[in-house]
Amino acid sequence: MLKNRKIIYKNFNKKNPQSVFEIVTDLITEKLDSDEILVKISKAMIHPCDLGCASGYVNGIILPSGAGFEGLGIIKNVGINLKKELYIGQKVHVCATHVLDRWKLWKGVWCDYMILKKNEIILIPQDINDERAIQLFVNVMTPLAMVKEMNLKKGDILLQTAANSVVGRVIIQLSKIYEFKTINIVRNKLAAINLCKKYNISEVYVYSNNNHKKLFNSLSNKYNNVIIKYVIDSVSGNLGLMCWKLLSQNGVFYSYGALSGKHSLDINVVNDLCRNNKTLKGWSIQETWLRTKSNKEKLKIINEIWELFQKGKLNLPTLGKTFELEQFQEALIESQKPQKKGKITLRMS
Repeated sequence: MLKNRKIIYKNFNKKNPQSVFEIVTDLITEKLDSDEILVKISKAMIHPCDLGCASGYVNGIILPSGAGFEGLGIIKNVGINLKKELYIGQKVHVCATHVLDRWKLWKGVWCDYMILKKNEIILIPQDINDERAIQLFVNVMTPLAMVKEMNLKKGDILLQTAANSVVGRVIIQLSKIYEFKTINIVRNKLAAINLCKKYNISEVYVYSNNNHKKLFNSLSNKYNNVIIKYVIDSVSGNLGLMCWKLLSQNGVFYSYGALSGKHSLDINVVNDLCRNNKTLKGWSIQETWLRTKSNKEKLKIINEIWELFQKGKLNLPTLGKTFELEQFQEALIESQKPQKKGKITLRMS
């Protein structure tokens, strides 16, 4: 038997989700069924959606539940039926809502060990480094899957909030690959300067509640004769509503989060939905996409991501601080700081 530390929560708390996490220790067997894989988790991401899970906003979670959306692992042992396909020491990506087939129940990855089936792991090519591989699902597959679904063509215009996030930066890089255009909203001037310099773009704008009306009027005038075909928004609230108003007739608004803490938009049903035929679409990678796509479609996108990494066409920001598993509370606090230098990870030493 192996000692297995894991972060769990026994209840949800929408007002203070961080408070429900706790660390426990149990034992996990080393004896495997013929189709099972023993994976040692080495490192895991901390995403905003991990707090959303502890708030009760994600389907498939049965309490008490393991926490953590995605991470990296090393195969420690394989069942007899898989010995010709997999090998000990092989590096894999693990996701709480497994990518292949149809996931049903959440399996959190903030732990030392997991016993999984073949469809619950993604094999990582040897030439893909850990910093890229660990972000496969939330930060990379999410924007690429949205872009594919939108079927963006050369010259199409996409307006996005949280453009300085990893997802936002991936969208900007994808725009150069697929030749669509982006209008980017960020929350501070330094972020705007960095994005313009890093990606050689100019259409980056700083939003705050104080300049809401001024920015809206400025963008309305500038893009008055331009078709903004799509919006992707992870902020909601006043900023989300501003972007909804900037969306052109017949446009589609993808809502994939509410970082502002405001979960609703005051939308005019008659003018916006009926008269101007705008579409408001809720979107999440684990619900909207995983549950509807075939393994063939999923593997095609995964292989495309590996290829983009390998060819140097897609680069991710450097990860931020790494905390030991027992330091999960400190890690959660750090992950919520707006000026942190990179995404926060947990290490399972």
